[in-house]
Amino acid sequence: MILVTGGTGFLGAHLLLQLSQNDQPIRAIYRNKERIAQNTVLQQIPAHKIEWVNADVLDLPALEAAFVGVTHVYHCAAVVGFHPKLHQKMMRINIQGTANMVNLSLDYKVQKFVQVSSIAALGEADTPSALVTEENQWKNGEQNQKYALSKYQSEMEVWRGIEEGLNAVIVNPSIVLGVGNYDETSTQLFGTIYKGLPVTTTGSCGYVDVRDVAKCMVLLMQSGISAQRFILNGENSTFTHLFGSIAKALGKKPPSYTPPKFMSQIGWRVLEVVSWFTQKTPLVTKETVASAYRNTAFSNQKICEALGYTFFPLNETIAWVAKDFLAQKQKHTS
Repeated sequence: MILVTGGTGFLGAHLLLQLSQNDQPIRAIYRNKERIAQNTVLQQIPAHKIEWVNADVLDLPALEAAFVGVTHVYHCAAVVGFHPKLHQKMMRINIQGTANMVNLSLDYKVQKFVQVSSIAALGEADTPSALVTEENQWKNGEQNQKYALSKYQSEMEVWRGIEEGLNAVIVNPSIVLGVGNYDETSTQLFGTIYKGLPVTTTGSCGYVDVRDVAKCMVLLMQSGISAQRFILNGENSTFTHLFGSIAKALGKKPPSYTPPKFMSQIGWRVLEVVSWFTQKTPLVTKETVASAYRNTAFSNQKICEALGYTFFPLNETIAWVAKDFLAQKQKHTS
């Protein structure tokens, strides 16, 4: 029996779609049943393929019941966010939730455990022009985002489990792009650009197709590889190139203005004050500004060599998502 956490989320849904193509029984936990019906990717999976169980990674009795008969675990559940209001919740779920999953996997003698971490948990490159690899060491400091810290510490729980005998692998995806519900996580980018995004930034980052992440996780689960971490990155790109490519695929005008960094730093402070009155999360925060102007590139050499894997090119991913986004827009307006 396979157990998947975070199955109603963006990546978890695509992982379940991938897993459902085989005959092995699948169990997935959920907290909000409505999210199952609302997830467009999950609707592609025959209902009998997944056993849904109401549980939470912080609810040990319910989680323990979900582990009965489980042999393989994919731990995808996590809170992703940059607003200070999310920090406490994020640290609790990402770290303690992972600790609970590791402990129960050891108790129930799970055969293999795959955890979804993030490139945020990696150390920085040795020089500005170098690629970040799995060997770069994390450095504690005030510059680290709370999300990054939560994912790093959650990885430490998995490494602790490995020391105690857990057969586990960690994956560190870059920014994940793919079809889904376009009002959450990285998929929001397509909706934002569709509505009109006049500005861009000087930063750059790595991107990966959600289908690649799900496939690599399955292949690693099926492999004899253990006690290792792998960066999952399809391609490195500047934000300007990414935003322009998405705009072109959506038939929209690409962003043409790059504000100086100091203007963005003023902007997040203003939006932070406004959010206290509106009780809405601002689109721009101190942490998102820092990310938008950071230039980082990631190596995928280790995973490509370990699995003989080839990632989708970024332009193919953008075309796939843009086509689906426009089809959903037309469906909802007709």
